[in-house]
Amino acid sequence: MKNILMTIVTLFFTSSIWSATITRSIVSDNYKEAQKKDEYLKFIGSSTKFGFITTSFEGYAKSIEISYELNEQKTAIKSFVITIPNHSFDTDNSARDAKLHETCLEENKFKKLRAELKDSTPLTEAIEAKALVLLTPKDVTVEIPLTYSLTKVGEAYLLKFKSSFSFKSVNIIDPSIAIAKVAEEFKLEGSLIIPK
Repeated sequence: MKNILMTIVTLFFTSSIWSATITRSIVSDNYKEAQKKDEYLKFIGSSTKFGFITTSFEGYAKSIEISYELNEQKTAIKSFVITIPNHSFDTDNSARDAKLHETCLEENKFKKLRAELKDSTPLTEAIEAKALVLLTPKDVTVEIPLTYSLTKVGEAYLLKFKSSFSFKSVNIIDPSIAIAKVAEEFKLEGSLIIPK
């Protein structure tokens, strides 16, 4: 009986070790610092002024929290979550940022954006692999496709990814103004390191 109990305790302890979640943060003080980092998450939008002049703009997350869990063999990502405070998005334009935070993302009600990998994903070198992500910037969650690459760097992996989403699909209020119409689709790009 004692041996059985010890076996159960050992198995529980071992599984607890392997199911431990790894959490870390990437923090920048400002737009320029976030722009220069090897690890980043940015969005790209475009707007058309007076109906014919189209320009693009970029925004970076100045605060990113990554939380993930690997399987026991460290060959797959069982879960992966990115959390970003809505107030930390920075487009290097104070007027645009104020509208983004207060009106579009309603940061007084919705504090954080959350993106979660939908399924377990192999942790192996890959080019142009695909995955599904559950994106929740406010009170609506949408499933968006993601294209990514994984490159081994020492004992870690470098994850680079691209995606896009419609701001209307996630209840983000249209940021357009009278003279400038913002395109509905925003592109997402990111680069993160996943230590094993």
